[in-house]
Amino acid sequence: VTFAKDVPSTGTDNPFADVRTNDWFFDDVMFVHQNGLMSGISDTTFSPSANATRAQLAVIFYRMDGSRAVDSEATFTDVPRNSGTAWYYDAVTWAQKNGILEGYEDGTFHPDELITREQLAVVFCNYAEYKERSTAAAGDVSAFADVQEISPWAQEAMKWAVGSGLIGGKGNGVLDPRGTATRAEVAAMLHNFSAKNGI
Repeated sequence: VTFAKDVPSTGTDNPFADVRTNDWFFDDVMFVHQNGLMSGISDTTFSPSANATRAQLAVIFYRMDGSRAVDSEATFTDVPRNSGTAWYYDAVTWAQKNGILEGYEDGTFHPDELITREQLAVVFCNYAEYKERSTAAAGDVSAFADVQEISPWAQEAMKWAVGSGLIGGKGNGVLDPRGTATRAEVAAMLHNFSAKNGI
């Protein structure tokens, strides 16, 4: 996967034993850590190769928007509240209310489901529109051998993500829209997106 990195690391205060200075994602992980967008799996591990979930992504964008107080309720049947309130409840509620991350037709959210690359594209595109940033960039995805695998609901977002440099091919001419994304890849996208959009 090709990710552009436009902003250098703002420091080397690195608490993570599994993130080394020569890793391609080092500056990206330091950026999301220092800006409070992503925390580690533990105090000393970031787990860069682990896949990101839908709940984690909701929390990341909620933090990016300042973790504002939520005055509505989530309607997803699999997002508990009250005595069983999930750690991601406020974030998912915020994401649903503002059209950042939607659920499934059966009324579920699937918080533990791994986020796909095309879902990532849609979420970033939705957030850009929410923050009134341009989503006009449209990349040519027709050259990718697996272009037909892009879901209809993700077509425009994927074109924007490719055109804006957020998502690139994975080698061998494939885009892998339904493949999952690692935490390091998400960190790189966040770093790149923030640099280009001033968010």
